[in-house]
Amino acid sequence: MAALTRTTRKRALSLAKDTSTTSVATIKTKTTTVTTATTATTTAKTAATVKSPTSSAAVPKPRKELHPPPYVHSTPWVSIKVPRSELDLTTTLKCGQSFRWQREHQELPSGEISAPTWSCVLDRRVWFIQETDDGFRFRTVRPSSSSSSSPSSTPTSTTTKSSPAPAAVTWRATGKEEEEELEKVDRAFLRDYFQLDVPLTELYTKWSATDKNFKAKAPFFPGVRMLRQDPVENLFCFICSSNNNISRITQMAAKMCSEYGSPLTVPPAVIDPLDSTISTTSRTFYEFPTIAALAQDGVEETLRNLGFGYRAKYIATTARMIQKMEDGEAWLHGLRKLSYEDAHTGLLTLQGVGPKVADCVCLMSLDKHETIPVDTHVWQIAVRDYRFRFEGKTPKTISPAIYKAVGRHFVDLFGGYAGWAHSVLFAADLRTIEGRVKEDPDVVKVEVLEEDDRVVLKVEVKEELVVVKQEVEEETVVAERIEDINLEDPLDNVSKGRRVSKRRKASPIEGRLYNTHVLISPQGTITQTYRKIHLFDVDIANGPRIMESNSTVAGDHLVPPVSTPVGKIGLGICYDLRFPEMALALRKKGAEILTYPSAFTLKTGEAHWEVLLRSRAIETQCYVVAAAQVGKHSETRTSYGHAMIVDPWGKVCTQFDGVDEGLAVADIDLSILERIRAEMPVLNHRRDDIFS
Repeated sequence: MAALTRTTRKRALSLAKDTSTTSVATIKTKTTTVTTATTATTTAKTAATVKSPTSSAAVPKPRKELHPPPYVHSTPWVSIKVPRSELDLTTTLKCGQSFRWQREHQELPSGEISAPTWSCVLDRRVWFIQETDDGFRFRTVRPSSSSSSSPSSTPTSTTTKSSPAPAAVTWRATGKEEEEELEKVDRAFLRDYFQLDVPLTELYTKWSATDKNFKAKAPFFPGVRMLRQDPVENLFCFICSSNNNISRITQMAAKMCSEYGSPLTVPPAVIDPLDSTISTTSRTFYEFPTIAALAQDGVEETLRNLGFGYRAKYIATTARMIQKMEDGEAWLHGLRKLSYEDAHTGLLTLQGVGPKVADCVCLMSLDKHETIPVDTHVWQIAVRDYRFRFEGKTPKTISPAIYKAVGRHFVDLFGGYAGWAHSVLFAADLRTIEGRVKEDPDVVKVEVLEEDDRVVLKVEVKEELVVVKQEVEEETVVAERIEDINLEDPLDNVSKGRRVSKRRKASPIEGRLYNTHVLISPQGTITQTYRKIHLFDVDIANGPRIMESNSTVAGDHLVPPVSTPVGKIGLGICYDLRFPEMALALRKKGAEILTYPSAFTLKTGEAHWEVLLRSRAIETQCYVVAAAQVGKHSETRTSYGHAMIVDPWGKVCTQFDGVDEGLAVADIDLSILERIRAEMPVLNHRRDDIFS
């Protein structure tokens, strides 16, 4: 009996009906008027910006309040055919380029869960995009021409906080001719935004022929495109990236938008069973703020109160610097026409903009496709996967000279679109970095040595000294990583790119074995092994007496989760399921999927199997995949079966009966996991200081 998972982008798993699906940039209300929605928004902003009397922080000055336009127009769904090799929507929107796209699912009247919908406000309209089998489809909601003097004018009115709220937002119908014109405009925008004229499949083929490391990763990360973003949004989001991570940058971008961006409320409509973007409640979205909005008085104080820290000063100062220029915001857009050197130099004059931020803006919004932003991740990729050396040595810090040298290395390797190739490597590395293990108590010392055309990785563990040698040609072909080695120096992460295992001695007791869970890659290589640490020694009344320790030796350590295309997999075995501390430890190490191949007895299976699996899923907010033996082994032993897959909300996605052998299949959608963890961050709330 076995249970397997498969990745799909078509459908999401159904969560319990009371699960909230509100995104960071979305406000839902039970009324249908903008008055109510606007009041709720204003209250939230006031609470976020006004400090208590005992606080010493400065109180920001009152600012102008923005209201949504009273009339909006929605276009019908429009499909664009593009193979996944040319555009993988999910990876492209989540790989650290843009921080404002929100992904959500909705429950349909049929009880099914809709296809995932991406939403964002760009170019004065709300975009809804869904991936399809042969590309994607989109629709937009924008202020109608009745909302302003001209279609190109600012889509909101500006009033003081004491001004009355506007009337309810309503839909405005359009004729066929106008529909066709709007569709033409929207198609042109998306073609430019996703840079669909760049032949990505050809570039992948070229890069794969040039670089074996890229060739190994490319099948897992097809269709990763560079977005052509608005330079204003791109610049200020990356000013927030200093000493930060993608999750926090996303939160900061949402706060900037809700505080200083123009709102656009999507009014309720009759539910279309096939349309996951239409609901019975109003939803308010926000544009990214203009330079003028971020340059007004009080911005720094407000952003500091919202948790931006020292970045608040950079944002406010840079906005004022650009506004005071003769061309203002047009200066920033004009950098597209300059050479990379001139554009990069110009950006470095701004507050909070160093070489990396300047390069991110050059690559992602100023058409400098060869640009390589070098941060810690890219630096480690260069050292680990490409054996990058500077003046014959492994660099210890990223000096300006080393920064340029790393960039040149990738440009020489990948050519004029090197920045695009670098983004694929970066996206591949993100999946591994997020769950990186910080400590392995078994490791005493790690050394990376070079001998002629070989790399020697010398790993000293408590039980023995192991030396693993690999050909240089082999070390660059890496599709998986073993992350069970802690390195004192981050530079030594070079070793994590090798397929390395810590060899341990055979069972210390002759005649006994380890109960071992082995994870094998699609290429047939063993990527991780785990030895069961909890042995099943029980004597059940009116049931079997099982003493696993008679034939098995217990393992003595956990192994870190392994990064795979479907997620980071944590390994357990059978009786381990009864120990929540183990599951939580794997979650803390980055696990997204917990696996428990098992052989529960009939009595314990009937009483506890499903309860335990759902409990581990709920408390760790992980998917739980449990293969299970079924049927009669002997006259004295029968296994319960019921292989099962449970989602992070504790819902049983699928299970097999306890009679026949078979295959249970369910979809793994990490966006659901991420949303549940964001809305209910129980791991952050754990009082390890009290009961660790």
